[in-house]
Amino acid sequence: MTMPAQVHIPEDELIQYAMGSLSDAQLNNITAHLSLCSKCRAELANTSTTLAAWSGSLPLQDLPAGARDRFQQALRRDEDAPLQHIKRKRRKSILYGRMAEFKEWLIAPRTLQIVSVLMTVAFILVGYDDIQHAHEANMLLGQTQRFQAEAAKASEIESFLQGSDAVSTVLYTKPRSLREPIGHALYSARMRKLIFRVENMPMPPAGKTYQLWILQASGAPPVSAGTFIPNQTGSGAIILPELPNNINAYGFAVTTEDPPGASAPTSTPVLAGN
Repeated sequence: MTMPAQVHIPEDELIQYAMGSLSDAQLNNITAHLSLCSKCRAELANTSTTLAAWSGSLPLQDLPAGARDRFQQALRRDEDAPLQHIKRKRRKSILYGRMAEFKEWLIAPRTLQIVSVLMTVAFILVGYDDIQHAHEANMLLGQTQRFQAEAAKASEIESFLQGSDAVSTVLYTKPRSLREPIGHALYSARMRKLIFRVENMPMPPAGKTYQLWILQASGAPPVSAGTFIPNQTGSGAIILPELPNNINAYGFAVTTEDPPGASAPTSTPVLAGN
């Protein structure tokens, strides 16, 4: 029978409860009562503290009347199986019960399946992330190697073009004396850069020079890009002259002028192109 909350636990039963010597029925009733009665819980705490102190250094105190006899009777009931009795009390504790339930849940096949699936998914995600990073690293490595190869090739070409022993040869269908003059212009208005070269250009008249003009798309007057005199083979060049900003060119022309050059063309172009 369950003990009413308003009836408090006798002191001797609290002592037996603290010592673990009650029967299963008594243990259940007192445990249920303690869960509802704060006063008895406080008394149990005091009793447990007193028993601990007595067991250490204090002399034994006389128990209340009848407590010793009831205690000895409880011991005789369980003297055949003391260890089994302690184990039964332990299994009755709430904490032990919760731990046992958790252990049973943890080792259940269904739980193991869930944990296994979660671990597999985690490993797959981590592995996929590592594969993605490795793929990106390989792509970056490939791009870096390609850029390095292109830079090395460009450097090699630059060294070749700047080499003093490099010889440029142009093939024609006609002898040199019958070839017509030809000019090549490479220009960037944004960078203000110009490279101009001519081939098969005859020497200018005595006391004259050739002058290169940039023809502006806006219709403004031509802008001088410098003068040149070809060599004995008819080759000449103007390399990176100083130019004004943002000249929008639509063509180029070469005229014959007095040295060191004119501010505006004074003769008919001998070469022109757009």
